[in-house]
Amino acid sequence: MADETAVTEGEVADEQKRIELSVEMTDAGPCKKHVRVEIPQVEVDKFFDREFTDLVRKSAVPGFRPGKAPRRLIEKRFREDVSDKVKSMILMQSMEQVGEDQKLDVLTEPNLDVNSINLPTEGPFVYEFEVEVRPAFDLPSYDGLQIERPAKEFKDADIDTAMTNFLRREGEMKPKAGAVADDDYIDVDIRFVTDGVVVREFEQITVRVDDELTFRDGLIEKFAKGIIGAKEGETRDFKVKMADGVARKELAGKEIDAQFVVKEVKELIPATLGPGLFSTAGVSDEGELRDEIRVSLERRLEHAQRQACSDQIMNQLIGKTKIDLPQDLLKRQTERALARRLVELERAGYGEEEVKAHINRLRQDSMSSTARALREQFILQAIAEAESIKIDEPDLDEEIEEIARRSGESVRRVRSRVEKDGLWEALASQVLERKTIAAIVAKAKVKNVPWKDEVLSSSAVDEAAVPELPESASSEEPADDQA
Repeated sequence: MADETAVTEGEVADEQKRIELSVEMTDAGPCKKHVRVEIPQVEVDKFFDREFTDLVRKSAVPGFRPGKAPRRLIEKRFREDVSDKVKSMILMQSMEQVGEDQKLDVLTEPNLDVNSINLPTEGPFVYEFEVEVRPAFDLPSYDGLQIERPAKEFKDADIDTAMTNFLRREGEMKPKAGAVADDDYIDVDIRFVTDGVVVREFEQITVRVDDELTFRDGLIEKFAKGIIGAKEGETRDFKVKMADGVARKELAGKEIDAQFVVKEVKELIPATLGPGLFSTAGVSDEGELRDEIRVSLERRLEHAQRQACSDQIMNQLIGKTKIDLPQDLLKRQTERALARRLVELERAGYGEEEVKAHINRLRQDSMSSTARALREQFILQAIAEAESIKIDEPDLDEEIEEIARRSGESVRRVRSRVEKDGLWEALASQVLERKTIAAIVAKAKVKNVPWKDEVLSSSAVDEAAVPELPESASSEEPADDQA
């Protein structure tokens, strides 16, 4: 037993020894490194020797007692099987060593195809890969920044207005006779047309009549003006201004036609104060409801303060910092940036309609906004490191509880949704950046200014006016862009 223990400890110690290797690293573009690793044969032989020594002790070979088969026979018989294991072990240990030695701050996993890498029978083991890394840049000074922070003391009139909006959100839509009016809801069939060709159709989409109607990839300005007065069965024509990031590049920034057929007109009947509404809102009377509404307004103010301070801080820091970003990283991060903003808006207590309107607007300028978001992320990460700011599991638990409290959902449901939608990384980044912004604000020169709550005069449809391109077409776009 003592001998076996000694062997095991010796093997562990041997596995932890550093590999003698050489590394060549060159720039392969913005935020990208090409790495070539060469491991001399003598190091490879050490891995084989360890594996064969273990096999000699354990393998059962016909005609020999366990542990008594000649090593040469073991090597010949098991060479191919051992090679795959040795290759994996060398790759894993050497890549970890390269990352530590070269201090690679990677953004993604290396694009390494293990199956295409061959372990030679003689000579050094060489493999190459490319990896995205965090960009290197000079961190600008962030002490003593000038910041204007919105501030407001909520009065009864503010609570009255918010109460009216709350009663509308809790109201019920009922069919309405007559023409479409402002703030009505309408069920419509929509047909999108470009150059006389129908590119997309929707049936029975419910839309609120508002100044502006947004889609994932475009918007209709003066929508209310064009639809008010229409009756059931009538058609109204609009122009949809397409976003720069629309799926079909030839439509970017241009207008397409949209035909709306009114199927039904509905009006929103606001809820009335009473026991039923109080129970739904989790309060006992109107006084408690007004208190809850005041708290909700204060949360929106807190969100506005964080956003205003963050925007001013980043405007100042980005203007002093040069960071080059690759296009493939920008495209991959676009949806992540939207996911982070979605979580942020939900945490601030915005309603579903407002969240969709915000997200639709962001989608339409997704590439440029993502480029800015990435630069902000890299700068704030660098400041977080300089200030030794970190997050841990309790921070994430607190964030989940806060989202649940403000959205009215259970903690378990919020946690399940974050898990299902893969938003843990977005959540962690958001918490880290918020703590970093707070640290910068603590060192800033802050001046309070009056705050006016942003109320979007916009309705949203959570669909794109133009369908996504087939994968074969979209995969060719990068080459076209480069040309």
